[in-house]
Amino acid sequence: MIKPFDFFILTTLLAGGFFGIFYFSYDRGLQSLIILFMGIAYVLWGVWHHKKEGLLVFRIILEYALFAGIGIIVLLSLINKA
Repeated sequence: MIKPFDFFILTTLLAGGFFGIFYFSYDRGLQSLIILFMGIAYVLWGVWHHKKEGLLVFRIILEYALFAGIGIIVLLSLINKA
């Protein structure tokens, strides 16, 4: 079942991260740290959400970790290219 509050938390975490990336545009090291924390927050949110729903299995954790890893690689590539 869709829980709007859960997705509000996820949206807030990711929007805050993107705001931080733009706000600290002068510091690539800090941007990289923010991106890393966004990926970790995404995985932790996924684990929390699925555990709360009673649907947590290893495959789901792996899926969140892989998508976070891809996102981290893409975003780090973008900020380091500039």
